[in-house]
Amino acid sequence: MKKIIITGASGIVGSNLVKNIKKRKEYELICLFNENNININSCINIKADITKTEEVMELLKLKPDFIIHCAALTNISFCENNQALAYDVNVNGAKNIVELAKKAGAKLIYISTDAVFDGTKGNYNEEDPPNPINVYGKTKHEGEKICQKNLKNSIIARISVFGFNLDEYISDKKRSFIENIVYRLNNHQELTGFIDAKTSMIYVKYLGDILLRIFEMDLNGIFHIGGLLSLSKYEFMIRIAEIFGFDNSLIKKGSIESLNNNDHIRRPKDCSFDITKFINAINYKIPDLDNMLREFKKDYFLYNNTEE
Repeated sequence: MKKIIITGASGIVGSNLVKNIKKRKEYELICLFNENNININSCINIKADITKTEEVMELLKLKPDFIIHCAALTNISFCENNQALAYDVNVNGAKNIVELAKKAGAKLIYISTDAVFDGTKGNYNEEDPPNPINVYGKTKHEGEKICQKNLKNSIIARISVFGFNLDEYISDKKRSFIENIVYRLNNHQELTGFIDAKTSMIYVKYLGDILLRIFEMDLNGIFHIGGLLSLSKYEFMIRIAEIFGFDNSLIKKGSIESLNNNDHIRRPKDCSFDITKFINAINYKIPDLDNMLREFKKDYFLYNNTEE
């Protein structure tokens, strides 16, 4: 049985990876958390601060075969206003995890982001040079470079996902981007969708299968993982309203420039991905966005114990 360490198992990406990989009997899961306590059945749950080298190196005794590094500070505003902490977690933390993987002889998947790009081009492929424009993007790119420099047996997975934390694992659950949209529309509250901020997102529950395929095929390098469609945040919100049966007149058009000017933080506009490489590498068929949103809707009501 191969051992997989998942850092940041209390986050959206981490918790969904845990649920997905738990179904596979050939893997033993080791789930790391720090501030948000988790208690996942049939997994080894360990509290560890990835910025503390000695705590990370203690994990060597578990002899992992595979590490998926999800733990990070991801809130753009928080990172901008807490730069030293963002650097410590996203850069020094990554350095410790890379060193752990190197000493353990484990394959590493470093979970990165579309925010390593400046958003001026869109449809980014793996050969496009990163040019992050805010602290979050810069720290994640630094983590990428540490991974590339020190660990040949590694994958950098730049992801663009939507989904929610799995509340059966997490004691302190926060609403995700898409959950907040559903919550506000369900409560007849207006919200603004940016017409000039584009992404190409995939439902996070598919990520586990994708990453395991990449791992099992022993691939290395950079992969962009997202959905087939490039949509603005406004268009994405409209699709959610249509799938859930909400009043889409509550969604107002706006510009990300107004947010950037308001808090003086630079955010990239078009971070959509060209996902050809990963699709061809693992022969993966991605559901279309409407089907993913219907699946999300079903899961949303299931996990929130409510009826459609």
